Parts: sequence; C-alpha cells; structure tokens
Amino acid sequence: MGIFFVALLLVLLPISLMTYLSFYRMLIPVERVQTPTKFTEIGPIMKPSLITDIDITGVRAFLQANDNLTFLVRLNLDAICKYETAHQSLTYSFNLCPELKVQDWLLVNCDSRYIYVEKNNWVPYNLRYWVPPIFVDVLKLVRVDHPLIQLKGHEILAALLGNKASLTLEKMNFLFLDSRKTHLDFVIEWDGLRYYLVNYYYSSLFIGAGSFWVLSSFFCIVSAVAFLQRFLREEEDIRTKKTL
Repeated sequence: MGIFFVALLLVLLPISLMTYLSFYRMLIPVERVQTPTKFTEIGPIMKPSLITDIDITGVRAFLQANDNLTFLVRLNLDAICKYETAHQSLTYSFNLCPELKVQDWLLVNCDSRYIYVEKNNWVPYNLRYWVPPIFVDVLKLVRVDHPLIQLKGHEILAALLGNKASLTLEKMNFLFLDSRKTHLDFVIEWDGLRYYLVNYYYSSLFIGAGSFWVLSSFFCIVSAVAFLQRFLREEEDIRTKKTL
C-alpha cells in the first residue's frame, strides 16, 4: 500500500506538472516579442537627448498572427546611474505615426540600496562584500520596465504602414545608457482565463498541476480499489469451490 502512494507522488505528480505546462503552452504559446533599439552609438551612452528608430521587421509576423489581440508596448531600459540620488525623472516621446504620439515621463530609482535589493533578495545589503561574487550582483545597473502605449495588433501595423516609429529620450544627463540591452517589448494583454494564468503564474501552476494530480490520483485509487475487490471476490469464489 505504501508503494502505491509513493507511486502517486513520484509518478503522477511529475506527469500532472508536465500536463499543466503543456496546457499552458497550448493556451499561451508566446507572451511577448522584442525589438532592439538602434541608437546612433553602440555601447554605454551619456547624452542629454537620444533618439532611435524602431524597426519592427522581426516582430511583424507575430503582430500579423495576433492582429485581433491587444498589445502593450513597453520600454525595457538598462542603464547605470551617474548620481546615487533617490529618484531621477526621464522624459520620453514615442512616435508610431503623426496621429499616435505619446509624450510622458518616468521615474528612475538610482538609490544604490534599492538597485541592490531588486537583484539580490537573499543576501542583506550590508553583507554584500562578505559573500562570494557568484552569489550576489553588486553592479549598479538599473533596469526600467515602463508601459508606453496600448493598441490592437492591427492598429500597430496600420500606424506603421508608410511611417517610421521613433523613440526619443530626454534629460539623460544622469544615466549611462546601455544601448545593447535596451529594447521595446510587444506584450499581449490577455483577458479571461489566460489573464490569470499569466499574471498569477505560480498560483495557477500550483492550482492547475494540483488539480490534475488530484483527478488522476482519484481515478487511480478508484481503479485500484475496484481491481482489488474483484481479485478478492475471485479468491473467495475459489476457496468456496474448494470447500465444496
């Protein structure tokens, strides 16, 4: 009996996990695609104003395949702060076409403690130099993930038809921008069940894999009990015939 319950854990639990992950990939094959920025210079850049053209050649097929879905265009920026002040403001202008132009600002937290804690959850800040470098990241590289605009896939394609998108960053004096790691993300904004699967990934994984495991374990237990009863009944019939 103990072997049976061990089999439920060691065999059915991994199978249930793989079943859920297959179900997840079937519903959400790809969540986001990226396109690199193309600033005029390569490598770390420090200028008061930067502009880059946005080339969507690499993501056009994905937008066309999901043109009826809503996309959130996000800026992923990697940079190093020149000054270790708490917050710095960065102004940007994102142009898809003359009719779709977004001008706004975002905050960049340059506090060294904040940057460290964001990348190292297990090692306290004051112990960072007492731990081998393989376990901690002490680089003062700040990462910003900021939403720019939300549109349908076909709206993005229509806006870029005959137009060249561009992104302008202002007030960059306090940042060294790493242009190789700065890009735009086109993220699908799911709704319904897929919204919860994406935004509550680990909770959904626990509930989904657990549900598959409970159902499969239930059917295995019911089948095992049914076969056991049948086996015992046949043995009892054989004993009855022998006594007669």
